[in-house]
Amino acid sequence: MGLRSFSLVGTGNLSKEVGTCIYSIRRFYDLPIYIIGDDELIEKINNYGFTNVHMRNWANPEMLEKIDVSSVQTPHETYHDARIIYCKFDALEWAVLE
Repeated sequence: MGLRSFSLVGTGNLSKEVGTCIYSIRRFYDLPIYIIGDDELIEKINNYGFTNVHMRNWANPEMLEKIDVSSVQTPHETYHDARIIYCKFDALEWAVLE
């Protein structure tokens, strides 16, 4: 079977890191990349001119507020927002279904 796509999640404050990730993937693969991000990230990534990158704005603040993470136990000082981690599962599902 092998690789058929990549998926990731990010927000506008990580646009350089996401851009670097896409650039690195493109050095070796021309597979589809599925990204869930916010409007700021999508605008910045579109400006880079990458091809075969598919994005959804499901990480906008108003969307993230709807995610219930009350049952999730996270360390008190965690770098990652649990709601963003939930979005990664959506990105994985999207990539697999395409």
